[in-house]
Amino acid sequence: MRKWVAAAVAAIAYWLARLAACLPDAAFLLLIGWAKRWVSWRKPADPLNVVLGDVEKIFKDPASSALARRMIREARPAQFKAVVRGDLL
Repeated sequence: MRKWVAAAVAAIAYWLARLAACLPDAAFLLLIGWAKRWVSWRKPADPLNVVLGDVEKIFKDPASSALARRMIREARPAQFKAVVRGDLL
């Protein structure tokens, strides 16, 4: 059952990442900032705070932002989903 849930989450995450890769940097940073504040409020010691902080740093620099967007857009769907499933399991 757990593998099935991870596969479903990976499929959703793939499409959300593709959608987020189309957003302008300012809008993406706004969403990441909102998510970071929500996670900090909900669970201050959650490791997701560190991950969101790293994503925020990546998208503040235009060159690294372009690279991250290209990596998301050019990744094969199966490759992206495998990475997400591996992180979840």
